[in-house]
Amino acid sequence: IQGSVTNTDNAAGNNLQITIASGKTLDFVTAGEASNAAVNGAGEVEISAAYTTTGNINITGLLDINGAYTVTGASIAAATLDLDSNILGTATSVNISGASVLTGNITTNGSVTLSGQTTVNAGARTIDTSANANANITFGAGNIVTDANRNLVLTMGSGGAVEFDGTVTLGSGNLTITGGANVDAQIVSAGVIGITNDTNIGANISTSGAQTYGATNGSTDATIIDKGSLVTLNADDANITFFSTLNSSDGDANALTVNAGSETVNIDGIVG
Repeated sequence: IQGSVTNTDNAAGNNLQITIASGKTLDFVTAGEASNAAVNGAGEVEISAAYTTTGNINITGLLDINGAYTVTGASIAAATLDLDSNILGTATSVNISGASVLTGNITTNGSVTLSGQTTVNAGARTIDTSANANANITFGAGNIVTDANRNLVLTMGSGGAVEFDGTVTLGSGNLTITGGANVDAQIVSAGVIGITNDTNIGANISTSGAQTYGATNGSTDATIIDKGSLVTLNADDANITFFSTLNSSDGDANALTVNAGSETVNIDGIVG
């Protein structure tokens, strides 16, 4: 498509729909144009240049984004994602059921779910849902990996949390989380880890740098060792600091091993 795709009939039920057949590709190629069409089907959508939309995308093929893609008040759903530019604007949700390759950043006004393997490429990658106080970020059972030692920055609002259901392997890349976290699968490797809000830990975490739980001294947030978990936090000769309350899940006595090597374990919150 070269140019805008615009539905000028705004009567109820007259929204423009574009359906892509399996094996076919819809390519938006002209920079600066816009669409209010909803796109669906089993084919592929390619954004070759900067484009703006207010229409939902719901496809069972690849979403290949090579130009800045600004989404206003609409949702994005696809089987796989190849993100070589940025998703911008106020998307109500992003839901990728299969693999995602992140060489760009994602900013939304709703939750982001990446269910398959997520590959973090090219420097620090950011997912930001903080415009919506309660929007979450979910990484499904597919693992998080990197093509090198890449940083991953996850920013949510005061009521948002990130869920890790697959292992995380960032090498020496840092993991920075502004918001809460549910760690249900092992963080195999990372550089520095910082989590500002409530953290539920149900799997081991290993880093080459420091680990920090809670934002500041006197934090009211909690770090909870989940029910039935035998958790080890290991930092390779680096500090591990709890500004938050440290406790087991309600009614449980769960084991926690903390190893900072030659450095210090700092507990500035309440234990128990």
